[in-house]
Amino acid sequence: MTMDFISSIYTTATENFEIIIIDNHSKERPAAVIHADFPEVKVIELDQNLGFAGGNNVGIEAARGEYLFFVNNDTLFTVGLMDQLISTLKADETIGMVCPKIKFDQPRGLIQYAGSTDMSPWTARNSTFGAKEEDEGQFNFAQETAFPHGAAMMVPRHVINKIGPMPELYFLYYEELDWGAMFKKQGYRIFYNGMAEIFHRESSSVGKNSPFKTYYMNRNRILFVKRNFTKVQRTAFGLYFSLFAFPKGLLQHALKKEWQHCRSLIEAVQWHLKGMKSKSEKFQ
Repeated sequence: MTMDFISSIYTTATENFEIIIIDNHSKERPAAVIHADFPEVKVIELDQNLGFAGGNNVGIEAARGEYLFFVNNDTLFTVGLMDQLISTLKADETIGMVCPKIKFDQPRGLIQYAGSTDMSPWTARNSTFGAKEEDEGQFNFAQETAFPHGAAMMVPRHVINKIGPMPELYFLYYEELDWGAMFKKQGYRIFYNGMAEIFHRESSSVGKNSPFKTYYMNRNRILFVKRNFTKVQRTAFGLYFSLFAFPKGLLQHALKKEWQHCRSLIEAVQWHLKGMKSKSEKFQ
């Protein structure tokens, strides 16, 4: 999948670019395989899993370019992708981050992301525009959006120098949303450009679920609220989560006899009750 990703960049991009692959302590250790076909690609092998933000922050330190494009390795580039995104950033200095239209690779053509709504002050949930719609050009425009999508987002180097790196205390999930909130607090806007497209090889029909995901999705949802909501909003969310979302989640998992998920949900809440741990919390 990573080799297909790299090949798609070379077959579609015309800009001057460098490719940096962060091996976040994988079992495969693919550096030798990558260098056999793409010797110019820089592969950084980490001796521990630093999480999504931590891995990307290593890439920030290693990158030399004026524009940094953070992309999942399960994506495929299309012609004009980077050029469109760079043009958006160059057109307005208040734009600090831009994301392309993200489409599922299978089934081909369904939209995954075409911008997003703002976060609900009650539920701490938001939604993406165009989700699972057939792409008929209805989102072929550029406009401001509430949050970026972590699978593909471009940021100018000078903005990162001002805002700072991705927050690493999340480890996985919500970190790009928090980073986007940091950008907006400093007066920068987040944009979506539907003339730029990227394909994501995550299936739209397979819901990937695990106790690990249950833990981090719930832990980090609460963490995002604590870091970004007002006192009144935090109180409202606390009532909603404790009286509705938490018991509903436990009941749903219990009815399916997903006991490990129940444990993960409880541990996510306990993490906050005990106080936030170090950002170096290990992958489990």
